Amino acid sequence: MAARGSSSVMADELPQKALQLLNSPDYYFTQKFLTDMEASQEKMTLYEYCVENHPYELFLKLSEHLLHSPGNTLEIKSKCADLIHSLLDSPSDSCSIWRSSTDVVKDQLKSRILDILEGDNPVKVCELMWNTASQIFSCIIAEKQGEWQGMLRFFFYSLFSGPLHIQDCALSFFLDLPKCMANELRHYFPQLKSTLSKKFYKSKGTSKVLALCALVSLVQHMSSDYYSQFSDLLLPMINGVSHFLRNKDEEPNAQECLKKLVELVVTEPSFFNSHLDQVFTALIKISEDDSLEEETRCLAVEVMYAFDDNSIKKVRRGILLANLGDELIRMVSCIPHKSGNYLVGEKFLHRIAILRSAEFYIPAVLKEIERMITSLNWRDRYAGATFIGLITEGCGKGISDNRGGVVKLVFKLIADSENNVCFGTVRTIKTLCEQLPPQTLDDQVHIIITSLLGTLVRDTNPTNKANTVCTISTLYKSCSSSYLAPYLQITVNALLEMSKSQSSETELLQAHSLEALASVARTSKDLFCAFYESVITSLKELLPKATSNLVKENAVECIWTVAVVVGKDIFKKVANEVKDILLNIERNLREDDHNLKVTLLQAWKQLIIFLGYDFYPDDLMPGLLRAASLDLNNSTEHDMLRVKLRACELLLCLTSQFNNEFLKWIDMVSDVLVPLVTFRDKDIRKVAISAMPELLISAKHSIETKLDPPSRNSYLKRLLLRIVPSLVEALEKEADGEVCARIVKSLTKCIESAGKCLDKQKILRTANVVEKVLKATLDDQFSEEENVTEQEKHIVDEIVNYYHKLMKIYDESSWTITIRFMEYQIALMRNAATEKQKQILRLTFKNEP
Repeated sequence: MAARGSSSVMADELPQKALQLLNSPDYYFTQKFLTDMEASQEKMTLYEYCVENHPYELFLKLSEHLLHSPGNTLEIKSKCADLIHSLLDSPSDSCSIWRSSTDVVKDQLKSRILDILEGDNPVKVCELMWNTASQIFSCIIAEKQGEWQGMLRFFFYSLFSGPLHIQDCALSFFLDLPKCMANELRHYFPQLKSTLSKKFYKSKGTSKVLALCALVSLVQHMSSDYYSQFSDLLLPMINGVSHFLRNKDEEPNAQECLKKLVELVVTEPSFFNSHLDQVFTALIKISEDDSLEEETRCLAVEVMYAFDDNSIKKVRRGILLANLGDELIRMVSCIPHKSGNYLVGEKFLHRIAILRSAEFYIPAVLKEIERMITSLNWRDRYAGATFIGLITEGCGKGISDNRGGVVKLVFKLIADSENNVCFGTVRTIKTLCEQLPPQTLDDQVHIIITSLLGTLVRDTNPTNKANTVCTISTLYKSCSSSYLAPYLQITVNALLEMSKSQSSETELLQAHSLEALASVARTSKDLFCAFYESVITSLKELLPKATSNLVKENAVECIWTVAVVVGKDIFKKVANEVKDILLNIERNLREDDHNLKVTLLQAWKQLIIFLGYDFYPDDLMPGLLRAASLDLNNSTEHDMLRVKLRACELLLCLTSQFNNEFLKWIDMVSDVLVPLVTFRDKDIRKVAISAMPELLISAKHSIETKLDPPSRNSYLKRLLLRIVPSLVEALEKEADGEVCARIVKSLTKCIESAGKCLDKQKILRTANVVEKVLKATLDDQFSEEENVTEQEKHIVDEIVNYYHKLMKIYDESSWTITIRFMEYQIALMRNAATEKQKQILRLTFKNEP
């Protein structure tokens, strides 16, 4: 109880003690407080109270002590600078002291910081205060908060003539300057370049690194007009890296320089154009030097990889492949079980093969790979296996012409005793199947499929087996079914067997096996009927037991794929059973099972289209209407949009597919889809717009035999008067040309299907909005191209078609509107200012009957 009371008294005393500390003129009192602060909880609490409640006064106290306290020790000065830096850190943050200060206070802060910078301070104080100044200055410039009077002048003075440690601080300040400072820096360009160049040439160690980084920043600040003025510095900057590498202790400095060069290459690749060959030659030399750290060698390759495609194409023939090829292959060989840095070698080799494919003579490449795969070092064999896949995209023709030799090498490698080599070979086969034209590998199918099936038997690693299954799936997509027919039985059996292995370790293998089964079914078509019974039985058993969503998704896709392949007559025997399984999965879905929801909706759509009335989904509708009505939230909006879109697509499919049996759902579907014609997502809008006439057509067919004529007309008119105004409203709001054309098309179909149900006022309102779409097309609101685009032609076609149908259905009552439209066309033709406008208007006349 006493402790709590003591704490309460202390809290009550904090305001008074804070004022005593901040207003005290006694420097020694303040110095003792700062010295004892970390060891005293009471003093630390008081300091934190000052930070929270009196930050500006605290800054003044600390800065005053730093500037004027007699007998300041290095420790106290550093302590004050550290506390000021912490107090003013991250000025751009919304809750920072800088952000919450008034303009008057900010001016006082800037003035006091500049006073400190101009003083004679130890190195640590200089570094901390220059860093604080840099953050505040960048915030002022980037956020246009006025200016910092005197700061830029002092920066240049410090950079050009200050002591060495101050010059280094100024260099660091320069590195943090925002890019929007380019105009100001141009006035100082000659002096900046001269000073930075001298510092780069004369300094050593970290000062030299800072100077090189500053030169890079200067290049980035300047426009390309200044590149020629840097030409004398480019090679010295590259050679500066090599200079560091002569001394093992300075290799970290070389690494920092290489990282800065990567940044420069990304932002200003054309800066290097004048010395591109020399730059690449120097970097290749670094990458080949096995006395250097792996990080250094990889960074040299990363600099080259950072160049854009045009730059890589300009490098003199022979430099890249002849001098760099071996190093990149070495990096590829280091990828398994090593740092991700080596991956840049793999990516670069792939890019070179695409950009410089003419330099790859495939017979010679295959001989080199033949040499590599005889190596006792499995990493060399892995690199050989991977090399083929990396160059396939760029050198497809050469690979195709020599496919016999390529497959022969693959056959040797896939049986390698080292799993990594085997894995690399499987990945290469997948690449060959994906990148080479279809049927290219038909005559090599026997070797490839037997190799892959053999790997499935030998390899016990579930992940490796899953990758092999993916490759088999890709092979079936790329080859002719007639060539694969002899291997169907063994392939299907193997995939079925692996699809049954249910455990957390084999989940990926099980999922990929189901995906591959679907691929095999699609490719083999009629031949797959022989395996239908075993596959469908297995799928029906697997789905209710599956616990993984990925497995469920692939099994659902597999089941509808198999159904479509074997045909309606065969599949309809188990259709109801499959329907019950799918509905059961749907009933047990969690709210966040978005991918599985999308897959199920896709399956329903395919089965409904495929089976028609034999698969009428009455019990599917409640869940489907809920999915189409989803309210989106920001955290999962993308996933929920996919579900909503698929549900809307399925509702459109059902509306058009079962129009005679859909009457009881039409009002509910209308309630969901009509508001969506103005929905923010374009794809959903398009589906909802397309569904509007389908709802009318479905209603018309359904009520013909179910309602008497007066009731039919009343119901149809009520629905029409709900749909047409919503489409007109959507057309008025729509800014996308493609969607506008779709709305006009839907309006036309609505008028066509409903007959003379609209009064003249509604027709006139609709026609007015359609006319505005023509005007928008003439005003280039849908395209800024000089000539008429296909989309604009499509819009005009739909507008003209709308008037055709209007005249046909409403005959005399539409004449006034039609004549007015023709007069409107003529008036527009007279006022047409561009050739494009005339072309569009000619289209409206040309398309008229």
